[in-house]
Amino acid sequence: MSDPVKTCVWMTAVAILVSAVCGQQQRIVSCYFTNWAQYRKGVAKFLPNNVNPKLCTHIYFAFAKIDPINTTIAPIEWNDVSVLYPGVVALKGINPRLKVILSIGGYSEKESSWITISSPTRAITFSKNVISFVRRHGFDGVNLDWETPSAMTAAGFITLVQVPLFYLYILRYRGIYDFGVGTNL
Repeated sequence: MSDPVKTCVWMTAVAILVSAVCGQQQRIVSCYFTNWAQYRKGVAKFLPNNVNPKLCTHIYFAFAKIDPINTTIAPIEWNDVSVLYPGVVALKGINPRLKVILSIGGYSEKESSWITISSPTRAITFSKNVISFVRRHGFDGVNLDWETPSAMTAAGFITLVQVPLFYLYILRYRGIYDFGVGTNL
């Protein structure tokens, strides 16, 4: 196993251990809402009002795409911002404990987009822009769904996750950047 892969496996193991030690009181039931389900025919068509928010503790909205030129994310479907985002986020009104997470990437996201945003400087800019985007649309967090990293680019994923977190927490410690109260970001 290469060093970046070992590091990623180690970080995952630590996250699982921390979760177990902290004693997760409530089980997590994650559900995916896919923005392309609106195009299915007949009873298979699926919109936010078809979701029972009491069945899930977390809903992952799939997907937003990476805009590598502007170092941010963007909606994929024409009605994500006007209909689907607000419809899924509104489910928190029925289940106040529900967390709605925006998944970024997915199978169709090009590896080159991930590589473009994974330099340390661009990763910090990307993270700030993502935080602004998810807050503006009422999401509780993000899921980086980089499904096909090659061994050569696995280190880029680690940079994309580690560098911005370290940088933003330093700014928060210095009182320069505020994540907001009660947010996962």
